[in-house]
Amino acid sequence: MKPLPSLSPLLAPARARLAPLLDQARQRHQALSARERRLLHALALLAAAALAYLLLIEPAARDVQRLRAELPALRAQAAQVAGFVRDAAALRRQTAAARRELPPAADVQASLARAGLESKQGALAAADGGLRLTLAQAPAARLMRWLQACEQDWGLTVKQADLVRAANPYGRLLPGLVDGTLLLDLPDKAPGS
Repeated sequence: MKPLPSLSPLLAPARARLAPLLDQARQRHQALSARERRLLHALALLAAAALAYLLLIEPAARDVQRLRAELPALRAQAAQVAGFVRDAAALRRQTAAARRELPPAADVQASLARAGLESKQGALAAADGGLRLTLAQAPAARLMRWLQACEQDWGLTVKQADLVRAANPYGRLLPGLVDGTLLLDLPDKAPGS
């Protein structure tokens, strides 16, 4: 590995040009009286202090002012977020209360139709305190998506499932289709209520 070149040869021309100026400044400084030197040193200290203020203190003070001006807006946003949290908690309590009752059969039937499980594929009836869904050649993938939506929307879960793969009139199994019944009910509902 090659050693790095020294900076001395690179700085030599600049040093050569500045040397006479530095010598001249040194001579002028020595030619000054003691009082003038003290004044010059005080002026240099004042200039250094002004430079430190401009570079270090003033930007920080400007940032503090800006942050103080932004603080009320941030507090308002925090209050708004806290309001949203309270509203979400209230909605969660309302949803939990609504899930204590079975949804109307008409709503569930409309949901079946929207999911593509038309009446010929799924008939709904009240049974055993829940809802019994009878299926005939229903697409299994749509049925699974619909069951997931039922759990999210109404809190309905499958209490009993008797499903078999659908077959045509000649006994040949149909791919992706199911026949059978499902009993849907609320998970925390007490039996017989």
